[in-house]
Amino acid sequence: MDNFGYQEAKDTLQQMIAEFETGDPEKYEWYEELMPEFEEEWEGDFRGREHILALEAIKHEDLHPLMVKLLKLITAKNYEIDAIWENEEEQAGGHIGRELSLLDPKYIPLYADYLYTNDMCHSVFQDEDTAAILD
Repeated sequence: MDNFGYQEAKDTLQQMIAEFETGDPEKYEWYEELMPEFEEEWEGDFRGREHILALEAIKHEDLHPLMVKLLKLITAKNYEIDAIWENEEEQAGGHIGRELSLLDPKYIPLYADYLYTNDMCHSVFQDEDTAAILD
């Protein structure tokens, strides 16, 4: 994770947006493949590869519009086909929505719309994230 910084976050967000805009709407295997690698021993409040991306991107105000655009694209695709998954446990976009909502309450409606498209019978962090945002 040490080598995942601003430029990597920006490049990853841009690649993901491009894939959503031009890729096959039924296939999202690339989503996990674009996520940053991490060391198994990574310490802290670690939740997955998307979390690394979100934690780095949220530090840079100029990346926030890319985060918003990506979350909107994920939400739109979720409405169209079904929840897109980051991996076998988590739905794509949750960490991005969480970090945006923790940063500024203006993003809460966007995150709430995203949550509406989730399979809440298979929630992983959504309950905990919602509680953190409301605190």
